[in-house]
Amino acid sequence: MKTALSILAHAGAFQTVSDFMPRWKSLGIPVIGYYPDAETSSAGFDEVRNIGESAHAGLKVFRRFLDVLQDRLIAGDEVLMIAEYDTVNLTDELPEWHPGWVTSYYVQAHSHDSVESEMQVCALSPWIMDAPTAAWFIVVAEGMLETDPDGKDVVGLLDRWIGQVLQKGNIPLFTKANLLGYPWHPGAVDRIKRMGYNWIHGWKTKEDFGG
Repeated sequence: MKTALSILAHAGAFQTVSDFMPRWKSLGIPVIGYYPDAETSSAGFDEVRNIGESAHAGLKVFRRFLDVLQDRLIAGDEVLMIAEYDTVNLTDELPEWHPGWVTSYYVQAHSHDSVESEMQVCALSPWIMDAPTAAWFIVVAEGMLETDPDGKDVVGLLDRWIGQVLQKGNIPLFTKANLLGYPWHPGAVDRIKRMGYNWIHGWKTKEDFGG
């Protein structure tokens, strides 16, 4: 099975990338750094590739995510594993995946700017899918880029936009029990240890994990 861990990073994330690199390398697969055009990194990636424009939200972020997926398909990955730079594995266990499904930690939430809106799916980093699923995701997402991707429902946020793509494309979403996103609550460190969570998204320093 050909795969790699592809990290969406930027120059300002150097310290987090450096801290998490040993954990990513423990997986025993190539770790590819995806940086916006003209940015680079000396943090130890097996390869650094430049795709897209630097942005924190909106169409540029969506476009970059799709172009990274496409790049991994061209590279021949049979299973694509894409993660934001503030996502780290605590052991050397690869995320679980299933043909035809997308693995991601997800939550149900109201629209970003309204507590009265319908609940929507927020699919958080990491995102794991086989190549045929990634190809279908791209087809569905490309169509959605033509209809106000920065619209009111997602307000430019990648996790909410990915959730909408999954729903529109009828792509099943799977969350393995040891994924956790946004652990910004009291007792999170103890909960991670107690529940055996492995892939954690949302923290940026070793200190966040209790040192």
